[in-house]
Amino acid sequence: MLIGTLAVMAGSVVKADQPSSALTNPGFEAPYTPAVSTSHGISGKATVTGEIAKGWSDNSSWAPVVVHYSEASGLDAHSGDSAQQIAIESMKDGRLQFVQPVQMKAGEAYRGSMWLRASGFVTATLSFQMTKKPYRAVSQQHIVISPEWREYSVSGMSKEGERAFFMLGIPKLGDSSATIWVDDASVKNMGDAGSEAPPREGNLLNNGSFETELSGGWGVWVREYNYLQDAIRTEFQDDRPSFDTETKVDGVQSLRIDVPDARAALVASPFVPYHFNREHTASIMLKASRPTMATFYIDGVPDSQKRIMIEKEWKRFSVSAELPYGEMTRFVLRLWPDKATTIWADAAQIEEKPEATEEYIAAWPVELGINVTRPGGIVFDGEAAPVLITTGGEPLPEGAHLSWEVHALKGENVTLPDLALPATTVEAPQSRMEYEIEPSAEGPRGMFMIRGKVVDAEGNDLSAPVEAIFARLPQPRELPAEKSFFGAHCHLTPELIEILRGTGFRWVRLHDTSNLTKWRYVEENKGEFVFQDEGIDAARAAGLQILGMLDGAPPWAMKEPRALLGNHSVYNLPDIPNAYEYWARYVDKTVEHYKGRVDYWEVWNEPWANESRFGLSSEMYADLLMYAYDAAKDANPESVIVGVNSVAHSKQGDDFTAGVLAITGLDYFDIFSVHNYNPSLYGGHPSQADKIVEKFDGYMAKYGEPKPIWDTEGGPGVTTSWYWANEDDEMMIRQQMAHLVRFDVTQMAAGIERFFYYSIYFHQSRGAKSGFPTVEHDRSIHPVMAVSAVLASLVDGATSKGYVTPQDGIEGYRFVQDDGMDISVLWSVDGSVQEYLKQKDTEVWDVLGNSLDSSTIPLSVEPIYVIRKQP
Repeated sequence: MLIGTLAVMAGSVVKADQPSSALTNPGFEAPYTPAVSTSHGISGKATVTGEIAKGWSDNSSWAPVVVHYSEASGLDAHSGDSAQQIAIESMKDGRLQFVQPVQMKAGEAYRGSMWLRASGFVTATLSFQMTKKPYRAVSQQHIVISPEWREYSVSGMSKEGERAFFMLGIPKLGDSSATIWVDDASVKNMGDAGSEAPPREGNLLNNGSFETELSGGWGVWVREYNYLQDAIRTEFQDDRPSFDTETKVDGVQSLRIDVPDARAALVASPFVPYHFNREHTASIMLKASRPTMATFYIDGVPDSQKRIMIEKEWKRFSVSAELPYGEMTRFVLRLWPDKATTIWADAAQIEEKPEATEEYIAAWPVELGINVTRPGGIVFDGEAAPVLITTGGEPLPEGAHLSWEVHALKGENVTLPDLALPATTVEAPQSRMEYEIEPSAEGPRGMFMIRGKVVDAEGNDLSAPVEAIFARLPQPRELPAEKSFFGAHCHLTPELIEILRGTGFRWVRLHDTSNLTKWRYVEENKGEFVFQDEGIDAARAAGLQILGMLDGAPPWAMKEPRALLGNHSVYNLPDIPNAYEYWARYVDKTVEHYKGRVDYWEVWNEPWANESRFGLSSEMYADLLMYAYDAAKDANPESVIVGVNSVAHSKQGDDFTAGVLAITGLDYFDIFSVHNYNPSLYGGHPSQADKIVEKFDGYMAKYGEPKPIWDTEGGPGVTTSWYWANEDDEMMIRQQMAHLVRFDVTQMAAGIERFFYYSIYFHQSRGAKSGFPTVEHDRSIHPVMAVSAVLASLVDGATSKGYVTPQDGIEGYRFVQDDGMDISVLWSVDGSVQEYLKQKDTEVWDVLGNSLDSSTIPLSVEPIYVIRKQP
């Protein structure tokens, strides 16, 4: 297998020389030969034409892709005489794979790179992927190919000596097109990747004594876990941990985690750089109110996983492993008590040595915490950002101060005045200060990152640098939820409800972020119905409308359950004798219980999907839909049933939809639902959203007047954290911001009535740089949520006036509010830079809502808003 990383770790020196590329024809020079796919044995899906440079091949015949390869020459090449041009006409599913095989040696590291550019900004991956089953890409870098030539790279180490493809992958584009140019590729053997740097001494982990609460990259989440037998009875409480000054090992306090019944917890340390191919040890002091099972491991090292039993007395637990080729690592602690339990943690360490040091060693003399004290880190127009600054550890000397700055995602860094910190003592080592960061005159809105460290009077660093994120947004538009386009998936807890409202969302879908209405949770035991109302009542009180889910059979309703434990147990299907009668009883009792609070109900999530998850046949789904419709309407005649739940770009979904409608017609649902995940930049006329509506309207038109369409789950999929972001990551973030705005406005213009973004909940993924959640480990929002809030503040509830082209090379969509405010959302047609000429009597905003005052505004893939208000 390959052990992957995004880049060679800074400061590490490899022993071996770095030879020339192991690739054949890395410069893509002639000769070019007819395009040949390496996907043998699969045919009839792809249309692959043209010519490919010698040594390279297409690996996409398994996917429904239409692609033409050709030789680009002259100015279209990065260097030399030629470059490979890849023109993708369409790709409804799967991905395009452009490859060359390389033979790797066991225990040696490889770095692959390519120079790339594209017709617009195109999301892609660069990877090493096994040429044989399971075809797993374990060394992969997500990238955004820009219109300018740039070099992109990925690194990985072969553990066993595999044959792998060096691969450029382009994910599905739907019906849109893209052209990519490739030149000057390289795969270099980096040798045994052993680091020659001297070993690091002491603790590598910052803030390991929890003196400043959770800051510097620590994350704690309380959630469901697949080892748990019971269904979650969701607690209406925020899962922030507390800190205990009575029970501790080091310093003045410990981390305290209260885990309710049928819940689990995950603790993740900050990421730290390391020397690869050396043994490291992670350790932490733990105790529990009752014996508690846990798993402790070093992230990215599967062999390091160790099961531990936490007892009532403090004990240091450790796990050691030789770390593979990589850049950063952390440790993860998973806790799954069988009953409500409190766990205390303190004195955490990561050391470059084969065993743990029992006595805690602080990584820095001072621990620093910077926390924005607003849910989501959200403040509104004209408001200052409230910041809590805490220090702990060794006493602060006279003259110690906070050296800090604010970095804007779209803008300049602003150095803040040094903030004097109060001197502390051994008896009272903690300090707490409140501070407010005022809006800047230029660019007051947007995403901002605070970066700070404690220094002494002579300028010597006393703490590690710490970061915190906040967003300054326009106030949400006030309108009835029934008029709003904007929905999301979200845990119904006080903090997240406030984040949802603060970013302009008015709807929430109760899927896997809030399992409150799923059959598995409502009737865990046959005949015993348990409902939880606190979260739903709080959401309604906040002005949110709710789309409830009717799905997820309990294990007792299936002859051979797919899963018994944890959240996977919702994947069961009702097939025992009289199963549909039990299903109808559940629907009746659930809809009746929530009548007046939840009146919109969707029947089953992704029934077209893989059978190991939610999937079922068209016939079975049609039966479930009809039983649910009749039971729901009997329980609440005012209920609105959302049905079919198809998928935008999939033959499997199309076949499923046709099969369901052939049985039900249009008589058993009020709203037609579709899911649409697509990372490509929507635009053009007709847009991809127009084509989706046209396709499903066509299916429904066979049976009568088409029903309204909702997109009940979708978005770009994986989004990128702003923490730990490098230059490539920031480009990915900017592309995702552009994507979300264009995705939303094209759907609105196409007539899709409502869209539920997936998803807004706390970051739990293994890789901190990316994941589906759009709330960070410290509960600040991702940048995509900020641009969504700006968009919603302008266009939610507006009437679409359709596609516009105000200038050559510029396109977009126009909306008009009831008060006459006229908003056009514009971007460059092909991604190249265009000069937009600002018109009189208009205001122009950037994607984060800041005014652009120039008479000519450079415009590329990232949208701008042109606003004309009623006189």
